[in-house]
Amino acid sequence: MLLIRYPKWNTQIEDWQHLLQRLALAHKLEEDKELKSPVLEEGKTRHEGGSAISDYLLQLDQESGSWWYCSC
Repeated sequence: MLLIRYPKWNTQIEDWQHLLQRLALAHKLEEDKELKSPVLEEGKTRHEGGSAISDYLLQLDQESGSWWYCSC
């Protein structure tokens, strides 16, 4: 499960939420007012900052095409 913690809700967080819902990935969004920038954690993987999280989610979106493709 992807966990995204963020200091304050904004449109970027909302965009991430919509993308994760579209990809049908298990995720949780948590507000943490003590953070200075958002953090994404998935197992041992950690991405900090809006740009790093956006890049990672974009990569997942691009890879998702191969998740559903059957080369049978």
